[in-house]
Amino acid sequence: GGPTGYRVSSHAAAKGMPPKKMEYKYKVRTAEDDPVPPAEALQQLIDGNERFVTGTAEMNWSPKNLEALAEYGQLPMASIVGCADSRAPVDLLFDMKPGDLFVLRNAGN
Repeated sequence: GGPTGYRVSSHAAAKGMPPKKMEYKYKVRTAEDDPVPPAEALQQLIDGNERFVTGTAEMNWSPKNLEALAEYGQLPMASIVGCADSRAPVDLLFDMKPGDLFVLRNAGN
């Protein structure tokens, strides 16, 4: 049981370093932040998943995060197609904040 089916190895963890966290201008990714190159976006997803699996994820969302997204726009770094199953919360599995991911959920994936 548990999230082991979602585990992805991190390059940082393989080197004995903690996976790095993203930092944004308004503490949440908005359209005012720079685009994330695809390789870096993938590594951030891998690192976030590693934090989730190891129990070191820090989901510190606040109403101010959502206010920043409303005021400054969104600029997701990746799109994820996932299952509509409520037991697979994509943002939590990758330790991402609102605005980081564009998530499409579909029954039967």
